[in-house]
Amino acid sequence: MEIYCKRCDRSLGHYPDEKIPLNVKGRTVCKLCGEEIDIFRTADGQPTRKSSGGEAADGSKMLKLFRLLSIIEGTSLIALFCVAIPAKYYLKVFDVVWDVGMIHGILWSIYFIMSLLVSHMEKWKVTLWITVLFASVIPFACFFLERKLKGSSASAVA
Repeated sequence: MEIYCKRCDRSLGHYPDEKIPLNVKGRTVCKLCGEEIDIFRTADGQPTRKSSGGEAADGSKMLKLFRLLSIIEGTSLIALFCVAIPAKYYLKVFDVVWDVGMIHGILWSIYFIMSLLVSHMEKWKVTLWITVLFASVIPFACFFLERKLKGSSASAVA
């Protein structure tokens, strides 16, 4: 089994599967970054590797936070298109577009930065990241994106 540190992106070496006991948790430390890596081989003989702290836990928290931000940003887009712009042109209330537009712009900027961070942590393909960006400018696409990201995070846990 090849032991690999995700934080510093390097291999720690190769351990023969016979030297890793079944159902006994082992631990090694990356000499470069100090990341602790759990090594565990299940009864079916398949080795699994998990970072004990840091990136794996932070990645799932970041993905959950990004999913929430996606819904909030998408709702601000819907409010801009369905409330503020009709209020400007039909009700002649001009200040609403400025307020809602400013909130949406700030949320979209945060969304863009978070999408970069999450795509790096989750190792998304570029096509998925571009799809996430397109979902931020299409009304109601945020709900489909949230469902897709929730499904992908659930399959990664299982």
